[in-house]
Order: sequence, then C-alpha cells, then structure tokens
Amino acid sequence: MTVTLTYDATLARVRISAADTFTAAYIKIERSINGIQWTTVRGAAAIVPSASAAKIDDYEFVPSVANQYRSRAYSAVDVLLGTESASITPTIDRVWLKSVTRPFLNMQVTVQDYTAIGRASRAGLFSIPGRSFPIRVGDSASSRSWSTTVLTYTDSEARSLEYLVASGDTVYAQVPPGYDIPGGFVGLGDMEMSRVSRALSDVRRLFTLPMTEVAAPAATVVGYTATWDGLIADFGTWADVLAAFPTWADVLEYVSDPSVVIVP
Repeated sequence: MTVTLTYDATLARVRISAADTFTAAYIKIERSINGIQWTTVRGAAAIVPSASAAKIDDYEFVPSVANQYRSRAYSAVDVLLGTESASITPTIDRVWLKSVTRPFLNMQVTVQDYTAIGRASRAGLFSIPGRSFPIRVGDSASSRSWSTTVLTYTDSEARSLEYLVASGDTVYAQVPPGYDIPGGFVGLGDMEMSRVSRALSDVRRLFTLPMTEVAAPAATVVGYTATWDGLIADFGTWADVLAAFPTWADVLEYVSDPSVVIVP
C-alpha cells in the first residue's frame, strides 16, 4: 500500500490517495503533526476502496508544519491488514474561511481587524434574606466570541463572501502561523457590509462577521465540491452533464459555482 499526497492551493486542500494492495474492506486515513496524536481526516473513517484506491481531501491540515498522514487497511471483520504513511508541508499566506460541508465556497480573505474577544459568564448571583453575601450559582463559561472585519477588493470577492455567509454552514477559520487573528471552527452571526469610501467607483467593501467558537463537526460530516442541482444549473441538462464528464470520477472532481447556495 502506498500513500500519495498533493497540495491544491486553489481550495487549500491536501489531496490524499491510498493505493489498496490488501483488497481491504475499508481504509481509514488519519493525520498527525507529532506522530503521537492522530486525528481522523474528515470523511476518512471508513473509505471503501474504489478502483483499488481510497481518495479523500483534507481541508483542515495544520499549515506550515509537516503533516503526516497514515492509511490503515482493514478487513471486513476489522482486522488491521497494513499501515503506510507519508508527509507533506502545506502552506497558506492569508486567512482562509472554509465551509465544512461545501468547500467550493472556500476563500482567502483579508482581515482588517477584530474586536475584543468575549467569553460570557453562565453564573447567577442570588441574594438571601438576612445575609450580606449572595450565593453564586454557576457553570463553565461560554466559548469565545468576537467580530472579524474583512476587506474585499472586488465585486466578485464580495459576492463570494456573501455566498459563504448565506450557506449557514459551520466555518473553519484557518489562520497562517504568526498571525494575531483568532481562528478555528466558528458559527457566523448577523453579517454587516459597508462601503470603504463614498466614491461610487470604489468597489471595496468591509464585512463585519460576528464569530462564536463552536465544537468541530463530527468526522462523519463530509464536504462535497458539487451538488446535483449545481450541475444542472451550470450545464442546463443531464445530456450536457454526461457530455461534459466521461466518468463519475470526473463528476466528483467538478467544483460548483458558489452561487448554488442561493435558493430563489
């Protein structure tokens, strides 16, 4: 079994292909940056090999460090047949906002600023008759929250960011090392868009994106780069789709237009 890794900078993803030489029932692919703690790559908990290979894309790599990937082949009764690994060092030089379920919405952004980071208390103070001191009843504090200001330079870039917000998806804010910008898995609040200047020719826009840290979606929540509705919207008819793609594998490689998230 061999593991092949390539980096696609267009969507900031590591493309993983594990050749199956064991005739495995399924293959599990994991990622680590220290060789000790391993994280299952999203969608790769149990890949059934197709054409003697297991393929998956990883959008949640750790940038600018060596990411080690291991492929583990299992039999139908969960017996480990073999393990193979490889490593790659993917890099990003700007912040990426990535949709967990619709990676065709992924985009680089220019962060202008971010507000103070808050963590709401979940405690209450209750006054007791006849006592000077109240009783405190509390729980663990909430997750962090803040607002990030993003600058777009073109109409196209602004529209793409609107599509990402409109999706309603959990977003993975991936930040390059050394950037003083909060990131991780976040839920987006009510977006606000404003103009940079009063000049009518100035198409720059400032987006205010309230962000709240959320738990990472389960590894079984898998992203896809195209939808059936998106294919029809882009090509018109199934005949056109069949004419454009020789195989189903080619269909899986297609990246939808971000506008498919808008339901008229």
